[in-house]
Amino acid sequence: MKVTPAHDPDDWAIGQRHKLDVINVMAPDGSISDKYDWKDWEQIKNPDVENLIGMDRFEAREAIVEWFRQEGLLEEIRPYSHEVGHSYRSHVPIEPYLSDQWYIAVKQPIPSLENAGKMPATLIEGTDVPVNSLTGLALKPLLDSRLKFIPERYAKHIRCGLKIYATGR
Repeated sequence: MKVTPAHDPDDWAIGQRHKLDVINVMAPDGSISDKYDWKDWEQIKNPDVENLIGMDRFEAREAIVEWFRQEGLLEEIRPYSHEVGHSYRSHVPIEPYLSDQWYIAVKQPIPSLENAGKMPATLIEGTDVPVNSLTGLALKPLLDSRLKFIPERYAKHIRCGLKIYATGR
């Protein structure tokens, strides 16, 4: 049995329970890489694994199966049905991939705008959005008709999205 905590939700859970290292063997483009969190690569480096570096993940999977076959380690291959999410744009399987995540507090007032006297810390009428927040900086000019979109229908989409975000409805 193989467990790859960085690449599968079930394996992630097993890895967490058993305190396994989480090794990202893929680059953001889906190729096999030793540059993304593979901390002990220099200690374990060997020609069999080194051949996989730079390969596309699909090619690497086929190469691994072929390596197992050549080494006499492959007993059998059986069909196995499982659910794999696919991208609606590219139609390729979605690979779980560990990466840093960051978020922006878009409704948080920006103190430097208020402190500089450029913008008061008031709410946009009918919302809980401060005028001096990122959402406020986008929504207020739209509501005041100071921002124009051509064609106008695009403004309706943006206005609707920002209002829904601002009011939660």
